[in-house]
Amino acid sequence: MRLGLPSTAVVGDKFGVSDRAVDAIASSVLPDVGLITSNNSDLMVDGNKLIREKAKVRKDLEFQALSEDQALPLKGLYFDGREDSTLVEERVDTKRYSRKAKEERLCLIEDVGSRYITHLSPSFGTAKNRFPRLLSDILKGLEEIFLNFWQLAVTAHLLNPAGNPV
Repeated sequence: MRLGLPSTAVVGDKFGVSDRAVDAIASSVLPDVGLITSNNSDLMVDGNKLIREKAKVRKDLEFQALSEDQALPLKGLYFDGREDSTLVEERVDTKRYSRKAKEERLCLIEDVGSRYITHLSPSFGTAKNRFPRLLSDILKGLEEIFLNFWQLAVTAHLLNPAGNPV
């Protein structure tokens, strides 16, 4: 039987742990809690299921956050400025060279209530250059006051990129 462990996937996503590491940690915990013994080794953690659970939880939390925006005002805004490595293949004449490219991403979360707002990865440029445009696309249709608050928060983050609450 394969375990999905949605809460494990969410915690791994929250702390930026790779899917492979979450899979290894969850698999190592099963014998410690007695779910896997020498007589019964039917349980195993499925890495692909963890990835699907994480995507499903992200989608649910994003939908929940978008529907609760009018009801709950933000108490604190945090930015996750982590970078992901992406393997890029370049062609020069007839030769191919592969290199790792850093891809910035930003996660917006409200840490007081642990409410996930969204996850952004710019298609080109840096996240700091592209973020105001992406943010305005997300916030289309919201009231002007709320939009001004977000723009002030982005400006404050650009001035103070330490990851502290705005």
